[in-house]
Amino acid sequence: MITVYPKHISLKYWAATLLMDYSNEPLPILKDEKQWTKWAKIVAGTGSFLNAGVPSPLKTKKDESLYKDWEEWAFVVYNIMNSRTN
Repeated sequence: MITVYPKHISLKYWAATLLMDYSNEPLPILKDEKQWTKWAKIVAGTGSFLNAGVPSPLKTKKDESLYKDWEEWAFVVYNIMNSRTN
């Protein structure tokens, strides 16, 4: 479960909360907010996120984002991960 709703906060803060909420997962630390799609792609492909069907923010075989910004992707992640019952 993700404890912080991704609204009115910084990406770095939200990313840090994921590390705390999923401390048992090998999630990367977000170092450069401009590279959020690369970070998010790794998150989407990791453990619980992968198993829950969290989508990659990138188009297949391209570095173009499917989302207008990190918040749009984070809302999807938040809803998917918080709808899980386990």
